[in-house]
Amino acid sequence: GKTQESFSPSSPSWASFMRVNPLLDWSYRDVWRFLKEFDLPYCSIYDQGYTSIGHRGNTEKNLLLRLPDGTYLPAHRLQSDCPDAERNGRRETSQEQGSRPPTSMRRGARSAL
Repeated sequence: GKTQESFSPSSPSWASFMRVNPLLDWSYRDVWRFLKEFDLPYCSIYDQGYTSIGHRGNTEKNLLLRLPDGTYLPAHRLQSDCPDAERNGRRETSQEQGSRPPTSMRRGARSAL
């Protein structure tokens, strides 16, 4: 989220742990440059015009990648000065507005280990 830093403690409703975010300062282009340069695998639906993958109820093709003929460019071709352009492929749902961590990750939950 916007309040995350390179090292951030977990949210109050979650079990206590330290989040490590080594890619936090990478741009969308940095991520794709890295994936392409090292020929790393990624989810194939990014090649169909999706730029931000959530779940079936909130994931859509990014209209910024739509061509006049109705087809879509792959995600790595997204060109925008807007830092949130990647999120244009997601819509907020009522499920996300009240989301909570899984029971096993909530503060005070017993470990299955």
